[in-house]
Amino acid sequence: MGIPGANIDEWTSGMTQIDITGFSNPVIGFAASLPWDRSERTVQFTGVVTKIAGNHTIKFGEDMRNNRDFLLQTQDNGGPSGRFQFRAPQTAIPTDGAAQNGFANAFASFLLDVPAGVGRDLKVVNPGTRHSAFFTFIQDKWQVSQDLTIDIGLRHEYYTPLVGLDERGSLSNYDPATNTLRVAGYSEVPDAVGVKKYFGNFAPRGGVSYRVNERSVLRGGYGVSTMPFPDNTYAFNFPVKQLNQFNPANTFAAAGSMRNGFPEPVVAAIPANGVIDASTAALRTQAYFYVPPDLREGSLHSWNAAYQRELPGGWTAEVAYVGNRGHNIIATMNMNAGMVLGADNAGRPLFERFGRTADVTTWVPVKTAYHSLQTKVDRRFANGLLVTTSYTLGRSKNYSNGDSNGAIQTPADPERSWARRGEDRLHNLALSWVYHLPAGQGKRWLSSGPLSHVLGDWQVSGVFVAQSGTPINFEANNATLRAPGNTQRPNASATPEVLGGIGSGNLWFDTSVFSAPAQNTWGNVIRNSLLDGPSYVNADITLAKVIMLPSDIRGEFRIDAFNAFNIPHFDNPNGTLGNANFGMITTVPAFSERLLRFGFRVMF
Repeated sequence: MGIPGANIDEWTSGMTQIDITGFSNPVIGFAASLPWDRSERTVQFTGVVTKIAGNHTIKFGEDMRNNRDFLLQTQDNGGPSGRFQFRAPQTAIPTDGAAQNGFANAFASFLLDVPAGVGRDLKVVNPGTRHSAFFTFIQDKWQVSQDLTIDIGLRHEYYTPLVGLDERGSLSNYDPATNTLRVAGYSEVPDAVGVKKYFGNFAPRGGVSYRVNERSVLRGGYGVSTMPFPDNTYAFNFPVKQLNQFNPANTFAAAGSMRNGFPEPVVAAIPANGVIDASTAALRTQAYFYVPPDLREGSLHSWNAAYQRELPGGWTAEVAYVGNRGHNIIATMNMNAGMVLGADNAGRPLFERFGRTADVTTWVPVKTAYHSLQTKVDRRFANGLLVTTSYTLGRSKNYSNGDSNGAIQTPADPERSWARRGEDRLHNLALSWVYHLPAGQGKRWLSSGPLSHVLGDWQVSGVFVAQSGTPINFEANNATLRAPGNTQRPNASATPEVLGGIGSGNLWFDTSVFSAPAQNTWGNVIRNSLLDGPSYVNADITLAKVIMLPSDIRGEFRIDAFNAFNIPHFDNPNGTLGNANFGMITTVPAFSERLLRFGFRVMF
């Protein structure tokens, strides 16, 4: 039978995918599929008017953009060219377990043309979205005095709701009130699937700079930025995305054959009113996305205060407080997760009403926060030496381990997820330098003679970074919660001691302080708040030699040493209670060992 559920393009384009694996463990697969590239097209009109009136410089501008987003061609089921899947049971004896899980029989199924599955994605519309954006601003730079400058401004942003590339069928929004899918462009369903317009994105900003004396400056600023919708996820709901999967009658039967080709595509019919009942057997088990019609863009409020001082010898120093706070920043959440601990599926909001156990992802407004002390000490390039240094002491918090738009992991209690970002590092030191050795033609040392050509015109540069570790994400089996779709965390009687072991069998932290939470209760460990992983220290150094060639042509020979001192880099230890590697570091970042690269280039 045809089961709709992901994307049909012209099934003549590209090449059909052949997938050959053992029944339980993939052994080998090969495919030759035509890639489909994501592309965007933006038409932009911009204009700025500047007026100087006394000690005021006033600017007014408008930026208008029309965006078309041509989405990736879906490849959930082999793409529009389709795929044939070959498994071992089709040529194995039912009582022979080894044969049913081996590659030999899977390959035999391929040779005998008895696939275990036949499927392809369907493209029924042009997948993609379009919208317009209008940005208007006015700004006044006011030179109050020789020492004091004030900037004030106001920006307004308006984004039209997303609509599909096609007038009908390019967007689909799930309606949790009626358990239906509303397809744009049909009957009473609007092109923007009900998303309302919002004109209130006003973003004030201001700054002040005061020169205390010839060597010292005070600066401060505050500004608001509009954060638009993060993506067009709801453009992929069924029936915008559809697929056909044809399965055999039983584990050992064939689903079709390459000789006979693909069955005729089964394309879902869309009712005239554009409302599809999602309670059917095929649709009730599928995951959907719901965009609330009254959702508005978020805003990020940023501020800073800084003191900058010129030092002797061409050095400058700066210290600043930098912070921001997000309001109504859009994050994702499973609105059909279990909202009652211990209730299992009965705690899912859409289970009691419609019998739905599949996820329904939605956007929800959340907050973010960042506070930091930032310092810089720099030396401008002089006498062959350039140095830049920066140190940041900072903390950032949000509701997810990914970026601000990541998923809230505890829908039953979202505030339990308010904690440090997964990438948060308390300390961050960066140092970079460029030094031209004072040897060679016209330099302080070896300014002439044969040795000046050999030992002169060398340059050494590099970047040194030292960072404290990122937080360890501790998790536990969520079966004890009996609230599907929520992440469980363990109990901890104390902050675990760092033992420092590396590799399988060697604990990096003491695991004895952890235990499983009681049934139907949350663990007491807060996300990303118990312990940090290994710190990160790295130095990349480059040694380069400039060679003068005839006709003002220059050559450069260089040696790049990445992780020059071969300092070990480690990923965080496993933080999942019950995992065989719990508390152990078993992986390292790719290409983290010392790497040397030699190169030569000609400049003319």
